[in-house]
Amino acid sequence: MEKIAPPSQEFVLEKGLEILHKESQEWSSDVAFWKDELRFFQKLLEFDALRTRDLTDKQKLERFQNLIIYYNGELLDEFNKKVRKHEKKLAALIKSSSSDDVSFKEEHGELSSHLNSFRQEFRMYKKELFEYTDDMMSRKANR
Repeated sequence: MEKIAPPSQEFVLEKGLEILHKESQEWSSDVAFWKDELRFFQKLLEFDALRTRDLTDKQKLERFQNLIIYYNGELLDEFNKKVRKHEKKLAALIKSSSSDDVSFKEEHGELSSHLNSFRQEFRMYKKELFEYTDDMMSRKANR
């Protein structure tokens, strides 16, 4: 049986501009969804804050809320700006029919890497938040 080799880095760099445009649109959609999630998480934390008396729990709540502020107010907004700027460069590149898209593709790869890093960080944030919330609900149910 013949083995199929995984795509090389060279192949990844040869993505068409249309594919890069589609990926950029997906990033914008992801950011909008994460912002929606953060609004929900903020409401959840506000609800818990009203009922929390324990100092350790209050500190955990504060940490979660500070991360919401950082993610929503800084990180995701900055990422959105970068994606919009990236899309404008792509539009100019397509209009000019330039074959000099190597630097654009490098920039695209960097943005993709940043997004993937945040995606992993945000998963961990949600996991910790859900564990905290589950723990809080369990303790309140046992009272």
